Amino acid sequence: MELKEYLPVLYRGGWLLVLGTLAAMVSSYLVFRYYTPWPPYEATATVMIGDDTLGLDTVQAIRATYAELAGRRPVSQAVIDTLGLPMSADDLEKLVKVNPVGYTRLLEISVTYNNAQQAATIANEVARQLGLTSSSSQTPLVRTIAEAQVPTHPGLDPYIGTLIAGITGFSLATGAVILIEYLGGKIRTPQDVERSLRLTVLGTVEYPSSTRRGPVFRLLRRYRKQRQPEGGEEKTQEISTTLPPSVSETHRWICFRLCHLENGAPQKLLITSPDVLEGQSTLAAGLTTAWAETGQKVVLVNAPPLSSKSSTPAASRQQRDALDDDVLDDLSRQADVVIVDGPPVLATPNTAVLASRVDGILLVLGVGKTRIKATQETVKILEAVGGKVLGAVLLS
Repeated sequence: MELKEYLPVLYRGGWLLVLGTLAAMVSSYLVFRYYTPWPPYEATATVMIGDDTLGLDTVQAIRATYAELAGRRPVSQAVIDTLGLPMSADDLEKLVKVNPVGYTRLLEISVTYNNAQQAATIANEVARQLGLTSSSSQTPLVRTIAEAQVPTHPGLDPYIGTLIAGITGFSLATGAVILIEYLGGKIRTPQDVERSLRLTVLGTVEYPSSTRRGPVFRLLRRYRKQRQPEGGEEKTQEISTTLPPSVSETHRWICFRLCHLENGAPQKLLITSPDVLEGQSTLAAGLTTAWAETGQKVVLVNAPPLSSKSSTPAASRQQRDALDDDVLDDLSRQADVVIVDGPPVLATPNTAVLASRVDGILLVLGVGKTRIKATQETVKILEAVGGKVLGAVLLS
């Protein structure tokens, strides 16, 4: 996937990017401000464990013991009592970090505090108290080789830390946006259709909100009047002005592409979708109008869904056979093109039956509404019964 394909995804998830970045920055600032010394001055003293008479493995074991001891209550309480610090042993232990220096005899004792001078004093006192714990032996096991110096600058600028947290939050939010996008699996762009379904997108139609609700009945009614001998040409013009010019041009462009397919234009065309989709019938009516404007005779048929609540088997059979081969063939003899506005494939069983009786199928997919998996399942069902999917149209 190219970088430019991620940009629309990030744009749609912009609110999450902003929220994630701000949440990380605010959380970081609060942690620095209320849960760590402010500003955090860090001073480090270095001590050496043992001497050259001890083996290195023995020194390593002793070093681990004193590293653990430096952060324990006996040493912490002794430091508090000596310096008169206004804190508990638990609070002091949170300020002290002890780090072994590689595979050597050295220990670094670091103290972070909001007073530079006090940070150095505490670090040196912790080192001294460690030395006192080993003073009972003939040779002290712990001795200070580098006293802590008073730091002149905070160890980590809180504002830089907040900035780093913001960058981290933005990165995590970016990953979350991309993950949500692809776990959701909805069709967003023509590239989604071409990449995941191997289908050609014949056009993208954007209907005004006023056109999406119930216009098909007005278009069909006007189309029937247009088929009448009197005033037929005038009625055609009335239909064309029902939709914005850009939408009408898109209908004409889709018809043009259908008419110039490699295997020729379909005489019986089924228009359907994976699930119930607002705007499909409007598209069917619009394509009927655009096709009729080329001078061809076009019949638009609304195929009712097969109801599972039919009162009798005869009624179910009547619904199933409403558009059988004989009916479609008869309509084909009366018109150049028969367009069937079919029910959703995954919602009704008779759409698959219709797919086997037409020359081609046009899938209608909703941008941000139709799921890729549902569309893939739809294509499998249609191809399983011998249906030929000619392409797709996106409704946005």
